[in-house]
Amino acid sequence: MGKQSKRKNKRRNNAGKHHHNPTGLAQDDAAATASAGGSTALLSGASSAPTDNSPVDNIIKKVRHGDPRVRHAALVALAGTLYDSAALTSAASKKKKSMSGNAKNAAASSSSSAAAEANNPTLLRALSEKILDGDAPCAITAVGCLSNYVTFYCSSDGNGDGGDDDDEMEITSDVMVPILLKRVETSLGAITALGNQIMASAAAAAAKAGVAGATAGASNTTATSKKPTNKKKDDNNKSPIEKLWPSFTEQWSLLSLTLLTLAGLIENCPRAFQRMGGGATVFGQLLGVLPLAGKSMEYCNSNMQQQQQTTPKKDGDEKGGGEVILDAATNASRALHSLLDDNTELISSLGGGGSSATLLSATSELTAIIQNVKFCNMTRLHACGAILSLRRVLVLEKELAVSGGCISQEDGLVGQALQSCTNDVIVPMLHSLFYQFNDIDSSTSSKDVVDGSNPMQLSSQMIILSQKLTTLKQDEEMESSVVKDVNSRKEPARLIARRLKQQKEEKKKKKKDSSSTMGMEEDGKDNTSAKKEAEGDVAMIVEEEDDNASKTAEQQEEKEEKEGDLQQELDNVVQSWRDLVGSHKLALELVANLCSGIDDSADGIEEEDGMDDDDEHMWDSDDEAKLVASAQASAAAAAGGGGATTVTPCEQATYNAMSNPQLQLPTQVLLFFQKWMSFLSSSSSSSSSTMGSNDNGDKDGAVVAIEPLQPQPLPTLVLEDVDELLSTCALCLGNVVACTTLPVWSSPIPPGQQQQTKFLSQGVVGKCLVTNGVELFWWECVSILSYHQRNESSSTIKSLMLPLHHVTSVMLSLLQNQPKSRMLVDSPTLDRLFDLLNNNSSSNNSDDDGVTNLQTMQCHIISMMGLLCSEAHPAEIDARVCSALLERLRSVVASDDNGGNTNISSTLLLRYSIIITHEIFNVLMDIYGSDDCHENVFEKYNVLDHFQRCLPGFKRRIKKMTFSSGGRMSSEEEEKVNVWNETALNASRFIKYKKGA
Repeated sequence: MGKQSKRKNKRRNNAGKHHHNPTGLAQDDAAATASAGGSTALLSGASSAPTDNSPVDNIIKKVRHGDPRVRHAALVALAGTLYDSAALTSAASKKKKSMSGNAKNAAASSSSSAAAEANNPTLLRALSEKILDGDAPCAITAVGCLSNYVTFYCSSDGNGDGGDDDDEMEITSDVMVPILLKRVETSLGAITALGNQIMASAAAAAAKAGVAGATAGASNTTATSKKPTNKKKDDNNKSPIEKLWPSFTEQWSLLSLTLLTLAGLIENCPRAFQRMGGGATVFGQLLGVLPLAGKSMEYCNSNMQQQQQTTPKKDGDEKGGGEVILDAATNASRALHSLLDDNTELISSLGGGGSSATLLSATSELTAIIQNVKFCNMTRLHACGAILSLRRVLVLEKELAVSGGCISQEDGLVGQALQSCTNDVIVPMLHSLFYQFNDIDSSTSSKDVVDGSNPMQLSSQMIILSQKLTTLKQDEEMESSVVKDVNSRKEPARLIARRLKQQKEEKKKKKKDSSSTMGMEEDGKDNTSAKKEAEGDVAMIVEEEDDNASKTAEQQEEKEEKEGDLQQELDNVVQSWRDLVGSHKLALELVANLCSGIDDSADGIEEEDGMDDDDEHMWDSDDEAKLVASAQASAAAAAGGGGATTVTPCEQATYNAMSNPQLQLPTQVLLFFQKWMSFLSSSSSSSSSTMGSNDNGDKDGAVVAIEPLQPQPLPTLVLEDVDELLSTCALCLGNVVACTTLPVWSSPIPPGQQQQTKFLSQGVVGKCLVTNGVELFWWECVSILSYHQRNESSSTIKSLMLPLHHVTSVMLSLLQNQPKSRMLVDSPTLDRLFDLLNNNSSSNNSDDDGVTNLQTMQCHIISMMGLLCSEAHPAEIDARVCSALLERLRSVVASDDNGGNTNISSTLLLRYSIIITHEIFNVLMDIYGSDDCHENVFEKYNVLDHFQRCLPGFKRRIKKMTFSSGGRMSSEEEEKVNVWNETALNASRFIKYKKGA
């Protein structure tokens, strides 16, 4: 936990394009023209294998050309074609298919795909060489191509190791990594030298300004006389700082992209660093970037604002110097975090050989970065992750290994520094991040300026700008269609004049018929004037044709400029959204890291389809003794509060800091979860009111007029990110509630801080006064379910139903790890859970995600029913649980027999039916498999009869699932099928056992 989730969209903008072109900087007009003309030539035959005269060889020749303009043009063409994000993603998808058994189809497609050549070892080697190019634009473009390759191709190959080809691995480990590290070293030296020159120039300018100010009073006349002669010189000559600053920012841009590529290699191609070794060197280089970035930012913010405003940006450089430095710091912090995460060998080497001074210095520098609010949240959070990675190995594992032994003084100093940073710096920072978000006003109209930390405003602004762009493009298409229709007639100006003349004559003829007193002379005058008017019309039309041509060009230019501005504004809003969601996900992962015990293992995490690894649900008479022992151990663990987990003193000190009454970090995470859960419904109503604006103005910042016919749906990007964020938050809360030694569970809430949680009880909104952490967590989850129940009549019920599986996940974790929560399950809550369980909306969902989420939610509820009945419970509760489970079992079988929804994948519906049946069978066998079960309930509801009727269909569906795969199942799928078959076998034995009882 703690490592940033891999995202497909990185901050690499070029010439108004969002993250598709990795160049990021320095495209001059000549290079852009060359790339436009050379792109086709570069790719004209890129599909063939590289030979002596193959197109790939021609590309490499241009990449290695002596003229930097030719090199840059070739690299820009590669960035927009072979190494474009979409092309690389497509190539990675085809490679994954070839690895899964469709080798023929994938080989055929790759032979005709230009993107398949992106992994050509020779081409990768040539691009790696250009990272050290003396021409900065060429180096920036080359490293941008490789950054996209690492991010979109290596991360999507299915194995996370950068591919299985030895040639590719040799290039990444033996060529790419050393060159990237050399580039980091070179750029750091260049930035340091340029920074010193800038500071010296600034000091000299300040001294000169002081001398000029001191002598200004004594030589006013002279100064005034010299002013006109110096003005022209000042206009033509730039100051030394203005000359140095573009090179300074250019080096930071190159360093930022290099660090981004390094981070991608560490995360996606770990074998590259394992083969190369030398992690300590990389650690030192990455750590050296952060203080340099801090100094550069401080100087930039205080002394370089005027110089930045007067320094023109190069083509393609969309970011100012300060933003580039912040990006580089974020990438360095991310790479450092990824390098240390789960890298026990590297961290141990850093702590050995009397290098405590190095670790103390690194801890001090990382702590300073975390406390520096001038850095963005992502930079500070990655620095937190690096500290936690060091703490886990150098503090917690050593503390657990020593187990009361003596720790050396040097190790003690390092451990004390890391522990102090964790408790006194990281925990308060995480609390501050969650608290500030929870305190945000959710209104979209609270501020005129979009707040980058307010998801409601960001999503609404996305919708507004998208609507503006759509309207603008629709107007252009309509205008283009009209012009095309007129041009298709090809009617010359003379015919237009003749037609207009005829129309006028017809009008005058009608007037003449109505006036019988008019003579021939007046008719002649009328004819003469008509001719003159017609000739004037012809001349006017000819002139208008010339004027319209120039006006059309100007209008087209204005429209393109307006569209570009809108697109840039939309890109900025989208980037702000990604930064917000990314920082939230990373913060949640860090909290989960803090709550994961040092001896915790991954097998305690619930599997995706709601299936446990717990053997107590698998009734097998041959292993009865084992199952009884396992059940007894589970009961003993539950009685002890969730298991005897070893907690070191430093861990407990961190838990105490997290539960500090002034911080209450677990509570803030819970409220954070609740706020995001309500985001979809809140944003839906806000979007509809925002979209209903009748402002017809087209000024900057005005809302374009949109018909308020329907509430505008949230963008797909927003829906996907929110779902991923809620999933991360649910996993984080699962770790929190599993951490049974947190004082928040046992310590009562002071009377002045007790909260009233609203929830729904028998159709009436009620309140519950919570007095401890368990009650707070449980009733907050119940309140979320109740909130959605009150909104079931709304038109947005589908979007509201989707995230409920995250809520049930937290509730299941509570019941599993906090036995006291089982006493809080009341009758209204059971009714609500039963309603969700028997919601047969799989046939009504129009997408696969809806079915998957419904399946997960219902699996959670079924497991909750099993937990509630695993202890002594009254017959009334047993009867209600049994009735609800059998009803769900019957409906699943019936919907499967009826064919279900044709809009959903038949395989997905089949899987849904199998998994739900599997879960219900296991829970019912667990409830009624012991001798002290409620036999009267078992007989009353004919549980045995349900088993006998449903088991044959369950077996058939498993076989159908196996046959539908065509023998191409992955190992994970085969394991699941084996579990289902084992459940069917256990059900058969259960039937025999009950019949013989």
